[in-house]
This record gives sequence, C-alpha cells and structure tokens, in this order.
Amino acid sequence: MPRLSIQSFSLLILLLLSPFPNPTHARDPHIIKFKSPGLYPEGITWDPSGQHFIVGSLRGGTFHSISDAGVVETLTLSLTLDSSFSGFPENTTILGLAVDHRRNRLLAAVNTPFPHLASFDLGRSSLRLLFLSPLPTSSDQTAVANDITVDASGEAYVTNSGGNIIWKIDINGNPSILSRSPLFSHYPVDHTSPYSYCGLNGVVYVPSKGYLLVVQSNTGKMFKVDAVDGTARTVNLPEDLTLADGIAVRDDGVVLVVSMDNAWFLKSDDSWGSGAVIDKIALDREGTPSSVTVAGGGRAYVIYGYVQEGMKGNVEEREWFRIEEMKTRSTKYFPEENGSRNKFQNHQFIYQQKLESQPACEATNQRKNPCHNEHKNPCHNEHKNPCHNSTLVGTRTPATTTTLVSTKTPCHNSHSGEHKKPCHNHPSGEHKNPSQNSHSGEHKKPCHNSHSGKCGCGATHCQKPNHSHHGSTPHASCGSAANSCTKASV
Repeated sequence: MPRLSIQSFSLLILLLLSPFPNPTHARDPHIIKFKSPGLYPEGITWDPSGQHFIVGSLRGGTFHSISDAGVVETLTLSLTLDSSFSGFPENTTILGLAVDHRRNRLLAAVNTPFPHLASFDLGRSSLRLLFLSPLPTSSDQTAVANDITVDASGEAYVTNSGGNIIWKIDINGNPSILSRSPLFSHYPVDHTSPYSYCGLNGVVYVPSKGYLLVVQSNTGKMFKVDAVDGTARTVNLPEDLTLADGIAVRDDGVVLVVSMDNAWFLKSDDSWGSGAVIDKIALDREGTPSSVTVAGGGRAYVIYGYVQEGMKGNVEEREWFRIEEMKTRSTKYFPEENGSRNKFQNHQFIYQQKLESQPACEATNQRKNPCHNEHKNPCHNEHKNPCHNSTLVGTRTPATTTTLVSTKTPCHNSHSGEHKKPCHNHPSGEHKNPSQNSHSGEHKKPCHNSHSGKCGCGATHCQKPNHSHHGSTPHASCGSAANSCTKASV
C-alpha cells in the first residue's frame, strides 16, 4: 500500500473537516390522519397547554382534541351554574375556534343556527361553559358567526360573513359591533360565483400592534382593522386572495392565508399597509381546506375537514380526516447576497413595475404631502378620508434594498368613479388635487367616499338533501357551497 505524503495527508484532513452540503433531505411535512365518523371539522386551533389541536364539528356542536399522533378525544361539556344549558341543539355548527392561553379558555363561533360566541374553561378532557353570548343582528341581514380571534386582554373578535361586520365581545361576554366599514362592501362581487354569499371570513389579531387582519372570501381582499375604533383600510397586495378562508400569524410576522385551492405566505414591513407574497403553495381542493393554525415551533397546519362534502349530506359519511403541516419553500426573506434579489425582493421588484404607471403622492422632508398633514388634512378624518377608504398602493424600493415604502393613491371620489390628480405639490404651493387641503386650510371638495354597493351573504343555513332528519345546518365555511340555501330571519 503506497504511503501518503505529508502534503497529501494534510489535504485529506482539510477535506474531512470542510463543511460539505448536508446530504439529508428536508423534513417532510407532518401529516396527521384521524378517524371520527361524520365529524367534518371546519375550524382548528392549537392548545399550547394541552399540546394538542382542538377542532369543532359541522353537525351536533361537539369539540374534539387531536394529538400529533392522530388520537381523537371528545371534550365533554360539563354542567355550569346555569342549569338552563344542557348542550347545543343537534343542528348546531361550530366554525372558528381560538384559544385564549393566558386565561386557559376556548372561544368558539357557534351557530344554533343563530350566531353566538361561546367561552369555555379548558380542562384536560372537558369544557366548562363560561358564557354563551348571542351576537347582535338585524332583520334585514343574514348573520353567520364565522371566524374568531382574541387579543391579550381577552377581548374576542368575530366575523359576520353574512352582514360584512365584525363583532367585538369583552371578557365578560358583552357583545358589540366593532366595525361595519363601507369598505367591506366597496369591491365588486361576482354574483354568479357559488361563493358570492360569503363576505368577511378569517380574522387574526396581530400581537402588540392593536389591529386585526381580515380576509374577505368573495372579493379576495385583506383589510387592516383598528381593534379600538374599527377603522378599516385595504392591505395592498400583488394579487387577490381568491376564496380566502382561514388566516393565522406566526411569531416571525409571516401571515398565512388558506383557501380551497392555495395557501399564501405573506410578509410586510410597513405594518400591513402593503404586503408581498413570499410563497404560494397548492392545497387539496377535494379536502376543503378551511382553517389554519400555528402550533409549537411556529409550524403551520391546515385542516382538511371535507366540509363541502359534509354539507351535501352524503349517505355514506366520511370517517377519516387530516391535519397537514404547510411548509414554505422560501427559508430566507432578507438575505445579504451581494446585492442579488431573493424571493421576497423579486416580489418587490415585480410589484413595483406593475405600479409604475399609477400616480403616488410625494412625501419628502422638505415638502409635506397633504395626505400626511395630520393637523389640517381632511384625509385624516377617519369617517370621510378617501385615502383611508380606498386601496393603499404600496410602491416598493428597487430590488437592492429591503425597505418597503408605502405611498397612498390619490384621493378617489366614488360618486363619479373618477380618479383625481395625484397629490403632488407644485412649486407655487398650490395643491392640484381637489380632494386635498391647501396650505390655507381650504377644503375645496368633500372627501366623502360613498359606497352604495352591498355585499350580502345569500344564506345562513343550508338544506341537506337526503338528511332532513338532521335539520338545517348553517353554512360551515365561506369556502364551501351548499346544494340549496334559504335565507333565515334573524
């Protein structure tokens, strides 16, 4: 056997110590299959104290915990001081779920078929009802309590997919209407679509920021809603989130939105005045993906509850369902790679090109944009501000930087549908946009945005053929359609 020279031996040692690429493949997504005949869960949430998922049911008003190994346990409803409550009616549908981990509570959007918020004390294998609050409705609107989120103080927020409003419920169960912004009915709806009846859907509270992010199924829009006064603004995205249903936010700020067809991974660095799609993955439409939750370690999971199948009232009820981890293919959002564009920056660059032809207001240190004049600008009147009641256009910086610069569109006058001139300052100091204040404080034209369009949901509960003995069931998902629907009086 030939001997190695000192140089060859040294080279061999260096090669052995050098960092080779990891030959192992990336971990496969975690898939949890579980058996529960006829369950058809629409909502899902993660219980950090129990280290398991909790799902609801399309029929019967039941709750179940699901372990990461697929073990199903029914959570029994324990008796409360209110002896009048003995359980939910058979035709009750459980939609959105949220865990208030600070108070060890489970919150649920319950339709009996009338909308309620239920609050439970979480036990190991039981739920003790704390309150069941009817949510305010009006006789001229359908009402469906769909998704739910909770803030640090324990206040809950529930979307009404039928009336395009957001309810707010305090920690004691007292409900109110947080927002019925005209912006929710501003965008056109394709009424030939089988999902045109479904408006506001998924909602999530952004921790420590004081606002909600809400998606609308029948328009694909996302709104940023102030959690105190209900003021709403459109989040500027490079594409509509078609048939958007569930929404969640990870600890790193990435927002996940699921529809029946896709999951979007979204990122923003301007507090959601605008956002970019950092990844988009296809989902299994047959399984009716409807809700997303973030579990331990920031891992995102989508529920395949086959809700659309369940609403049809199939003779042979499905037994198996699944919870599936969603993994983004983009692991770095802002890498420093010699000025080259990464995936997130590519979205910035493409979106900037798309918006180049759209005018934007100037905002420099030397000359203030009247849209940013907080003292005299009627555009900062939250009730009459066209800059707040119209889409915000976020133009992005060139691809060599990661900063997003959000600039507002010119003020729109929705009475005529005409776009006015941009808010550029001229050397003379005169503002050409009639919807802006001049330096004199003169308001030349009211900044009212009048939205006459109405986006209503066509159904509160749906009839299930061949299963009339089950009664009628409220529609379980805005991403799902029913065979035949009737409008309920509320």
